[in-house]
Amino acid sequence: MKNKNKNKNKNKNKYFYQEEKEEYYHNSRYNLYIKKSLIKDAGYGVFTHDFIPNNTFIDYYEGEIKYFCKTGKYFFGINDDIGLDAFTYPRCYMAMINDAKGSIFDTNCDFKVNKKELIVEVWSKRDIKGDEELFIDYGPEYWIK
Repeated sequence: MKNKNKNKNKNKNKYFYQEEKEEYYHNSRYNLYIKKSLIKDAGYGVFTHDFIPNNTFIDYYEGEIKYFCKTGKYFFGINDDIGLDAFTYPRCYMAMINDAKGSIFDTNCDFKVNKKELIVEVWSKRDIKGDEELFIDYGPEYWIK
């Protein structure tokens, strides 16, 4: 009987690391989805099942507001002191849009930033066909090493 209780408490104080589940969300009226990007070695990308007309709001880039953080994976700098960190899950779809720089693809989206309200929007800059991948220009600061 003693051994049974001893084994019962054996794992009681052990801690286990559990990786975050990759979860993504969007608030777009368009039927967006995440899958492997068409850009080689780019990881995942954002695609649309729907046609998206030129100059149309698609969705918000959302994340935790961070102060005095200059860079990071899935970090969008709004100004020199503040940005949005979309690293943790669930992660917004707009954080998964790839930059087409150096690929055969063209940018089809733009960021529109409201610095006062700390809001980042993604807009189409041309008609986007159904099942096309969304691409955006990260800006020259992103590519400085």
